[in-house]
Amino acid sequence: MSKFSLSKSTLITLVIWILLIVWVRYFVSQWPTRSALEFSWNYQKFEQLSWNIIDSDKVTVLYFYAPRCPSCRAWHLTILSEVSTIPYNLQILNIDYDTNQALRKKYGVTSQHTFILIDNNSNLVDKAGWLDTVSEIIKFAEPLLSNKQ
Repeated sequence: MSKFSLSKSTLITLVIWILLIVWVRYFVSQWPTRSALEFSWNYQKFEQLSWNIIDSDKVTVLYFYAPRCPSCRAWHLTILSEVSTIPYNLQILNIDYDTNQALRKKYGVTSQHTFILIDNNSNLVDKAGWLDTVSEIIKFAEPLLSNKQ
C-alpha cells in the first residue's frame, strides 16, 4: 500500500488556492444581492445616458463608485442601512466610475469615492472626496437643500 504524500511546494500551492477561494467567496458575499440593488426612490443607480432620472424638484448628489472596489461595496451597504434617513428632497445617484468616462471628464472626477453636487441644469456646484454617512452627504448638499424647502 502506498502512502499519499505531498511535496512542500504542492502543499503551499494547495494552501494558497484554498485561501484564494475563501477570499473570493467572502469578497463576492460582501456585494449586495440583486434585490438589495433595487434602491429606494431617492437612492438609485445612474445608468449611462439616463439624465431623465434626475428629478428637478430634488437636490442631486452623484456618487462615483467602482463595482470592483471593496470599500465602495462596504459604503453602499452602509448607505442602504441608512437609506430611510435621506430627506425627500435629496437624491443620490450611483455612477459606475469605470463605465462613465464622459461624466468623469465633465465633472473632473479622477478617482472613485467622489461626490458631486449638481444643480437642476447638471452644473457642478461642489465636489467632495469621501463622505462616510448619509448625514455627511446631507451636510454636503446643504447649500442647495436649504433652497429647496
